[in-house]
Amino acid sequence: MNTGYQALIIIWFLILFSWIGFFDRFFQLHPMNKRWVIRFLLLFLFGAGYQIPLPDHGQLSIISFLLPFVISVWVWIRLGDTNRLHVLTASFLVGTSIFLLRLLLQLDPVLMVMNEKYMQVGLMLFLVNVATHAPIQQFVLLGFGLTFSEIGFQYYQWEKTGHYELGSFAYCDLWWLTFISLITFQLVLGRVKWALFWRKNRAEI
Repeated sequence: MNTGYQALIIIWFLILFSWIGFFDRFFQLHPMNKRWVIRFLLLFLFGAGYQIPLPDHGQLSIISFLLPFVISVWVWIRLGDTNRLHVLTASFLVGTSIFLLRLLLQLDPVLMVMNEKYMQVGLMLFLVNVATHAPIQQFVLLGFGLTFSEIGFQYYQWEKTGHYELGSFAYCDLWWLTFISLITFQLVLGRVKWALFWRKNRAEI
C-alpha cells in the first residue's frame, strides 16, 4: 500500500466511530468535546498534504507534523508538575529509541524482519506502555517521542542526501498506526480487566 493511505483510512474510521458515538464513554472520562475532535480529524484528513518549503532543501507539513506536536504540548502543559517532568524525560528516551531503530535499519537492512513501519509501531507501543498506563500521558509520549525521532532522523537524512522532509506521508502513517494501536490496546486491556473482575466476583458469589 502506498504511503499515506493507511493514515487516511484510520482517520476516516475514527471520524465515523466518533460520529456514531463509539468513543462517547472515552470522551466523558477524559473531558473532550466530540465536535472539536471530529473537526481536528477532518483537518488532518484534508490538510495532511499541505507543505511549506524550509531552508536547505527541506519541506514541512504543518498539519501532519506541527499540529500533533502542538496538541501534545497543550496536553502536556495541563499535566501536573511531577507528571510533566516524567513525561518529558520518557519522551526523550522513547524518541531516542525510535531514532536508533530507524538508523539501525537504515544502516543494516538485513535486520528488518518485517516492514520497518510495523517494527517502529511495535517498539513505540511497548515503550509507551512501559513508561505509563495513563492514556493522556501515552498520547503526549506518542506526540513528543515521534517528533523527536523524526527531527533526529531527518537531520541524518539531510547530512546524507542534502534533503529532508518533516511530516512526510510515511511519518503520517507511523503516527496514526501507533495512535490506533494504543487505542486498541487500551480497549482490549479494559475488556480483559472487566472480564477478570466479573469472573472474580462470580467466583466469590
